[in-house]
Amino acid sequence: AARAEAAAARGAGSSSGGSRAPSRKKTAEPTLSPEEARTLFTNAARKVASGDPRGAITDCTQGVRGGNADCHRILGVAYGQLNDIDAACRHYRQYMRTGPSNPGAVEAQMERLGCPP
Repeated sequence: AARAEAAAARGAGSSSGGSRAPSRKKTAEPTLSPEEARTLFTNAARKVASGDPRGAITDCTQGVRGGNADCHRILGVAYGQLNDIDAACRHYRQYMRTGPSNPGAVEAQMERLGCPP
């Protein structure tokens, strides 16, 4: 009976182990410092200005994970350049929740894209 319970526990452990693996990967990812996230934001802003929206998206996606909320605006611009209006509007809305110092400019960008309220 003890062996059966141990086998059942191993079976349960292996089936739930598969669902735990992604969370282990997330915790294993190195955490970005605020400085690193800010550097990613700066690089992304340059990329968006030079016509590399995909590069900006890559950088600012990491920057957001590192806690740089300003990256949401860059993501809005980059997705707008790629005509992915839904993604652009989603990131602009997330940026607006941070209480930016320039809400009028962001609202104007959202209006130009036709973002729903």
